[in-house]
Amino acid sequence: MRAFDVLYYYYYLAYSKFIWTNDPEGTAWFCLGMSTALPFSGLFVFISLYYNFDEMIDKVMWGGPMVFFCILFYFKYGKNERYKRVIKQKPNFFGSHKKSIAITTVFFLFTSSFFWTTGIVGKYIYENYGRGHRTEYSESVDKFFGWKEPPFSDAMRK
Repeated sequence: MRAFDVLYYYYYLAYSKFIWTNDPEGTAWFCLGMSTALPFSGLFVFISLYYNFDEMIDKVMWGGPMVFFCILFYFKYGKNERYKRVIKQKPNFFGSHKKSIAITTVFFLFTSSFFWTTGIVGKYIYENYGRGHRTEYSESVDKFFGWKEPPFSDAMRK
């Protein structure tokens, strides 16, 4: 978990020096939790759309991982005040400040990209593999589970 200490420290530096906030320690663990949760939320959406579980995509699927990771990082850094030790140690990747900044930036951009691309990729999966793409198998699954085809599905295919 040392990697998260480094990420936390550089998130903290960003929020204390470049992006002004009243509580850079709390904002850092919150944003680290959100950043870590976005790929999990995106993957849950992709899997749900691929396997025709699109009814399950709701606030719980998006918010569940985000709440989980925010609480996890709160207990890891905020509650036990580990953030003070991490800030004092000034950890970095490979003993280099520049490499740490680059890795943290790439991590943030990669995880944030799930926020922007999940809708686009999800629509593609839905149209090509999900309920938008009707097959005998998907109709038999619908019949087995008692699902009805959404009334707007014909309009979406056109």
